[in-house]
Parts: sequence; C-alpha cells; structure tokens
Amino acid sequence: MENETIDFRLDKIEKAIEELKSIVVESKIQRHDIDDMKTDILKWENKIDTLEIKMRAIESRPEKERAQKWQYIIDYVLKTLIALAVGALLVKMGLK
Repeated sequence: MENETIDFRLDKIEKAIEELKSIVVESKIQRHDIDDMKTDILKWENKIDTLEIKMRAIESRPEKERAQKWQYIIDYVLKTLIALAVGALLVKMGLK
C-alpha cells in the first residue's frame, strides 16, 4: 500500500515535470519567434523612417527651388547696390 502511494505520487510528479518541460520548450520557441518579429518590426520602422525623409524632401523640393530663385535675385540686387555704393564713394573721393 505504501509503495502504491509512493508510485502514485512519483507518477504525478513525473507528469508534472513532463508538462513543465513542454511548457519551457514552447516558451523558448515563442521567445525565438517574438525576437524574430521584433527584428522585422525594427527593419520596417527604419524603412518607414527613410521613406518619410524622402517624402518630405520631395514635398519641399518646389519650395526650395522657388527659394533658390529668390536667393539668387536678392544676391544680385545686393551686389549691385554694393557696387553702386562703392562707385559713388569713389566718385565723391575723386577717383574715376
């Protein structure tokens, strides 16, 4: 009777250990799958960030072209004004 009780308890413990082993194996597999998914998500996030940067550059291209045009005009006008001012000073100083 005592041996039967011990055997019964050992059987229960062995079944519990087997269940725990299977749970550990499943959790390792799931952890590996989750790690792979995290890596994939990071790659996709990086690609999305890159595409957002390119999209913003494309969206702002017309504004940059217009800004460059005005920058050129302003530079030309300022250089002309400076040249006229220097010329006027030279004329006033008597240098021709």
